[in-house]
Amino acid sequence: MMNNSITTTAPLTVTQLNNQVKTSLENQYQNLNVIGEIIELNKHSSGHVYFKLKDEMSSVPCVMFNSSYKKNNINFKEGDKVLLIGNATLYLTRGIYQLTVQSIKLFDQKGNVYKKYEQLKKKLQTEGLFQNDCKKKIPDYPLNIGLVTSLDGSVVQDIINVCKRRSQNIDLIVSPSSVQGEGASSQIINAIDKLIGYNENNKIDIIIIARGGGSFEDLNCFNDELLARKIFNLNIPIVSAIGHETDFTIIDFVSDMRASTPSVAAELCVPDDKDTLLSIDLLIDNMLNQVNINLTEYRRKYNDSAMKIESFNPKLIIENYKMRIMNIREKIIDTYRITNKNLNNKVIYYDKLLYSNHPYNILDKGFAAVLDKNNELVKKIKDINLDDKINVKFSDGLVLAQVKSKVYNNDKK
Repeated sequence: MMNNSITTTAPLTVTQLNNQVKTSLENQYQNLNVIGEIIELNKHSSGHVYFKLKDEMSSVPCVMFNSSYKKNNINFKEGDKVLLIGNATLYLTRGIYQLTVQSIKLFDQKGNVYKKYEQLKKKLQTEGLFQNDCKKKIPDYPLNIGLVTSLDGSVVQDIINVCKRRSQNIDLIVSPSSVQGEGASSQIINAIDKLIGYNENNKIDIIIIARGGGSFEDLNCFNDELLARKIFNLNIPIVSAIGHETDFTIIDFVSDMRASTPSVAAELCVPDDKDTLLSIDLLIDNMLNQVNINLTEYRRKYNDSAMKIESFNPKLIIENYKMRIMNIREKIIDTYRITNKNLNNKVIYYDKLLYSNHPYNILDKGFAAVLDKNNELVKKIKDINLDDKINVKFSDGLVLAQVKSKVYNNDKK
């Protein structure tokens, strides 16, 4: 999280900043061995020599003052590959860092040492010994760390101090060896073999091979082919911590991890107990959160299942069907009542209609009905003959009559 609080520290001037960087740079990067090609060579009238040293990826400005140039008495030129020894310095006025060269050697002056280094590097690289796919993972939480180094010097104590500061749970198994000079490569291999033997009964999680800085020749014992193949074929992860950050040896390329210094190797390999405890606390919190999430989900699924099971309860199903039948029965009864009432109303209506339209019912209004001798209703004059006897029905009785004449409407007979 970004801290937005206002700092009370006074700002630096550019000069103050450059001075601090200059002090830090010049304290840390001294007596460096650097290999590269000379470009942009400029021999000043003062006798100072200015040039740049480059490799395939980058370059660095260099200056060789007149006194050092005369002392070395080497006539180098642009395009020469050289090994120089110098100090990193900062040109205060412009804020640019450079190498102040104390001595310089042409490759030819080194003999075959560097050529053999380049040839071996190319050979092993072609065989695939440097590929990242072949490198073993460094354990996150080692318990036993093997250390191959010289008992002389400060390397052992530096690594011990870092291990103690970071963790109380690390066992450091030191297998001493010479790390410089003739026969040092064989001693390093023997020291590794001792750790392999120890590993048969007591597991070793990591092996650190370490030594302090030195010249190219000092570090040459780590450019041994047998040692490189030993490291490559080892089942235990190897961390190389040889020289300074700018120094590279063959085992740096073949090891599973390279550290810039021995102390940095210990920092990388040994987890800090405080960070470990914090990680465990976070892991426990995450596990508890996940458990709660799972319990909530399981509870929801249980409730859903219980509701589904309850929906298939035979007693509940019978009750539901019973309610449905009662509802249907009520609907049938209501329908019957409504239908019967409608039918009764229609019967009454039609009964009244029939009654009001019955022929005899209109006799009360002053009309009469004529019946023939068979008591059939006479509807037209043509249905009776002269001298036929007829009955004339009134509302209160019958009158017997005889037809004497027939008169048609509009005098039609």
